[in-house]
Amino acid sequence: MKSLVVGGVPEHFNMPWHLANATGSFHRTGTDLDWRDQKSGTGQMMAALASGELDIAVALTDGTIKAIAEGNPSRIVRLYTTSPLQWGVHTAASSDIGDESDITAEHRFAISRFGSGSHLMAYVLAKRIGITLDPEKSFVVVGGIDGARESLLAGESDIFLWDRFMTSPLVTAGDLACADVQPTPWPSFAIAVRNEVLDARADEVKAVLDVAATWAKTFEGLPITEAASAVATHHHLNPAVAADWFSVTSWAGGEAIDPNVIEDAMAMLVDLGVVTATVPVDQLIASLPG
Repeated sequence: MKSLVVGGVPEHFNMPWHLANATGSFHRTGTDLDWRDQKSGTGQMMAALASGELDIAVALTDGTIKAIAEGNPSRIVRLYTTSPLQWGVHTAASSDIGDESDITAEHRFAISRFGSGSHLMAYVLAKRIGITLDPEKSFVVVGGIDGARESLLAGESDIFLWDRFMTSPLVTAGDLACADVQPTPWPSFAIAVRNEVLDARADEVKAVLDVAATWAKTFEGLPITEAASAVATHHHLNPAVAADWFSVTSWAGGEAIDPNVIEDAMAMLVDLGVVTATVPVDQLIASLPG
């Protein structure tokens, strides 16, 4: 039985995939799932799709659109979540940045890599607060949350945008502070599939994604205490933080993707200057069988 190789961040959003895999739900479709954590996020996943290391990526909607618009050989086939991501605007706890009004164009943003959510959302934040970022000088590549912590504490960067729930242990420990929250202006996660895989294995892809969607809605329907306990245990979060995250998160149910969602996000990314030109939506999305 040939596996489909799926990548996603090792974070709470992907609990449904792990629950489904643990119960053999993917295997029963006739296709095994080879899940691979992508600690460096969406930029890493888009590169892995392009190289053939991944067949499917559960990635940030904005970074996925940017990558495909720039030639990544994949398509978005579904949304994974329908709620925005709550990006915390993080600093070192000792920073003189108290809130977003203290942020200037001279501050340096730690990013996991170029094209990642932490990179693109820096532009969203900058536009909202009225500063202009320099593509050459405003960013420090740190690889992920551990690298960001080291960079901020060493004074090599000043600000790091990351999911505020996943960073909560670092805030509680007194390493980082969260100056503000910047939600995404679009549903946070989409599912992208490499074109070669779509051409050859579309029925298998659909069967696997249907299972993931079913488990996501099942997980969403759990009592908040039960879901929060599972997330807190798996991701080493405070149960109250896990419950807070669960209460503001919703998953898609496997329905066909709405082109307007992708078009609206594309327009915003072009307006921000992180995508150079609008591309036709049929170059970004694809339909699955049935």
